[in-house]
Amino acid sequence: MRRLDKAMQGFFRRVKAGQKTGYPRFRGVAWFDTVEFPKDGDGCRWDSTPHDPVRRVRLQGTGHVRVHQHRSVKGRVKTVRVKREGRRWYVILACDVPAEPLPATGAVTSIDVGVTHFLTTSEGVHMANPRHGRRNTDALADAQRALKAFPRNQRSAKYRRAVEKVATLRRKVRGQRTDHAHKTALATVRAYDVIAHERLSIANMVRAPKPKPDAATPGGFLPNGAAAKAGLNRSILDAGWGCSWASSRTRLKAPVVC
Repeated sequence: MRRLDKAMQGFFRRVKAGQKTGYPRFRGVAWFDTVEFPKDGDGCRWDSTPHDPVRRVRLQGTGHVRVHQHRSVKGRVKTVRVKREGRRWYVILACDVPAEPLPATGAVTSIDVGVTHFLTTSEGVHMANPRHGRRNTDALADAQRALKAFPRNQRSAKYRRAVEKVATLRRKVRGQRTDHAHKTALATVRAYDVIAHERLSIANMVRAPKPKPDAATPGGFLPNGAAAKAGLNRSILDAGWGCSWASSRTRLKAPVVC
């Protein structure tokens, strides 16, 4: 209902401003995988049974749901999100916690990322690239081939299991990549006070090369190195540089110099 209200408000705002309206479109049951509650107590309640050693979250219309809490919650809970990934459900809390500065070390370094080495510091220290995506390529390719064998109009139980298998493998690779990025970023910001790195536009780096029309042959094209560029793009995305920068900004003791 909140999403519908937001969409309708945007529609009427565009109508009044004379812009292209864009009437809200229908969204099916499987369109969204996340439900967000803007405030603890507004449709949900975290730790709804404080005297019970088992942590539970209370959701409006559902009731009390047991939560396997992987770490203690610090600060005041501000927003609560319920997220679905395949058959797994997660409760994501946004808490108001003051930042705790790390002890200063006085060290300064610059880093350069790559695909052969995940990163290299100005002192010549190399961090290995684990290549999680490449290590799981065969298993993921087999699962995708099995999924593609089903007809488009068939949505049987076997098809749903094939979809869940592909999603599970992708979730595994994403988790491994994110875990490596967070641990690397945390270790780096603990060791240095100032870190300089190049401002990279990863989205531009992984774009496919433009086609080269052949003037001598109407309708023909010259080789543009698309195959080699596709392999480089896969390696860049597999390294997950963006995960490292996103995690480092939340833990830095000093600004990053770009």
